[in-house]
Amino acid sequence: ALLEGVYVVPVPGNANVDNYEHHVPDFPYPVIVGLGSVTSQPKTLLDGTSKAFNIVSTDYVQNARMASTVCCVFDTAHPCWSKTPILNYNTVVFYIGRFSDATTSGSLQVELESITLNIGMADNKLSTMTSSSPPSKRRKF
Repeated sequence: ALLEGVYVVPVPGNANVDNYEHHVPDFPYPVIVGLGSVTSQPKTLLDGTSKAFNIVSTDYVQNARMASTVCCVFDTAHPCWSKTPILNYNTVVFYIGRFSDATTSGSLQVELESITLNIGMADNKLSTMTSSSPPSKRRKF
């Protein structure tokens, strides 16, 4: 997976002091925040309650667009995920979660904490209208 670490949070204090480690939060997993296109419908995993779907995000790296696939997982047994609607293929979503695993295909697996659905379509077409008023028919005189 091609993901770029863009934000590192320093922990205040003097790292040279012996008890510095006691003040550092115990957070062993990195948080992943992303925006990408849904490329698969959610599939139920072997545990029967978790669902997984893929998201592809692109980034401009060394004069080329590079894609990263992230497998997002959520547990429908948890109340906040029990009524999550079906994700629409090729729509853009914003997600936040913690890194939970790396798949055999090389993509990252993220356990979702939050997701914003249907931010837009992934077709990147620009509107040709330049005015907010509807087009009108020209009259000949």
